[in-house]
Amino acid sequence: MKENLEISTLQQQILDDCMQYLYEHEDPQLVIKTFSKHKDSVYDAFGLTEEEQREMLLMVLDDYGLTVPEMADMGTIFVATQKYELQLLAVQLLKKHRPRMDRHCYEQVKIWLDDGLENIAIVDLLANKITPVFLELGIASVDDFKSWRSSESKWTRRVGILTMLYLKDKVSSDMLLEFAEPLLNDPEKIVQQAVGTYLMELWGFYSEAVEEFLTLHKDNAAPLVIQNATQKMHWDKKKRYGKAATSRSSGGSRNYDRRQKSRGRTSKNRSQSAQRDSQAGKQQRSFRSNRSASRTQQRFTPKPKPRPNVRVREADRAKYHNIPDWDSFEDEK
Repeated sequence: MKENLEISTLQQQILDDCMQYLYEHEDPQLVIKTFSKHKDSVYDAFGLTEEEQREMLLMVLDDYGLTVPEMADMGTIFVATQKYELQLLAVQLLKKHRPRMDRHCYEQVKIWLDDGLENIAIVDLLANKITPVFLELGIASVDDFKSWRSSESKWTRRVGILTMLYLKDKVSSDMLLEFAEPLLNDPEKIVQQAVGTYLMELWGFYSEAVEEFLTLHKDNAAPLVIQNATQKMHWDKKKRYGKAATSRSSGGSRNYDRRQKSRGRTSKNRSQSAQRDSQAGKQQRSFRSNRSASRTQQRFTPKPKPRPNVRVREADRAKYHNIPDWDSFEDEK
């Protein structure tokens, strides 16, 4: 924890109670088991189960009666500990009170990202559950989030671009694409992944605009951005954007043009071919012997079933991530 971080008596008591709970319920084996899920992230954990994490959350909510701004301040202290469960608790406290968040919460969340959060699971939870609400409630504007693109923290830049997905069906494609442009060649992998995912999601709504944007920037954008952005596209369309789009490392469609070259026939191949020809001849003779019985039967070719007279745009076939319904703040956790 930072030495210059001021902590009140109440905040120290809450922190001590949470630390005591963590030590009483720690499970190193669970930490080892879940460690692989947190690659490319800082994962300093005690090993709580989901039920134990929920119990600690309810303990803080029920025992201390914090206001929402006080929860944001307490979250700053939790984030500074660098402990996974406490950082998750910071997000969960606000997640329970999203309709009552204010500008102070927005400012504290940015501090969390700039100075403390380094776990991709928690960062993406913020991007999906917290920061879009700042836009919905008018607490922050698009211009506010534009400053996040130039943050020294790669986590802040990642959340900034992912937050804009909340607006994907609410503002123009020009505004959304302009927001992504400064991050197209970001040096950090986790930011490149986020930008590519962002463009892939926008393609489902504005396919022509996104394709023109990718054509314009295919040479100066990071290859990983192009890979992720074109994941849902057909192979023929991917080829327009160069090797980065058609690389199999993108996790997208299979490269169907990459076929194994035929090799010269060896003696083994010739013997196998001869065996196949012999078997085929036997089958043909057997078929001819039974042919007279079937000649009288009229051949029937089933007609293809008519397809519904509905046109489906290619972009509509893309599978999108589940975006939370921001009109309802009810949450099971």
